[in-house]
Amino acid sequence: MNLDMQVDGELGLIRVRGELDQVDAPRLHAATDMMLSDGVRDLVIDCHGITFIDSAGLQAILDAHTRAQSEGGTLTLRRPSAVARRLLEITGMDAVLDP
Repeated sequence: MNLDMQVDGELGLIRVRGELDQVDAPRLHAATDMMLSDGVRDLVIDCHGITFIDSAGLQAILDAHTRAQSEGGTLTLRRPSAVARRLLEITGMDAVLDP
């Protein structure tokens, strides 16, 4: 998995490419935690490049969503790939995360 991160004030953007699975989910979790700890309020995760996602990847996204909300911010999923969108729909998380 590749992560590209950008911060512009209180906005943080993370582009995820490749497989977001139990091996790589901790990296996404660490990246979102770091951004939120460093003052980012609103996170955007660009999911266009995700080729595979499992429950650990989904949990990393949900954890970021919960933490951002608890700190008065937001998490937005941008351009989920067909694979990511399918998992969100199957689990009902598309209603929670509003991609």
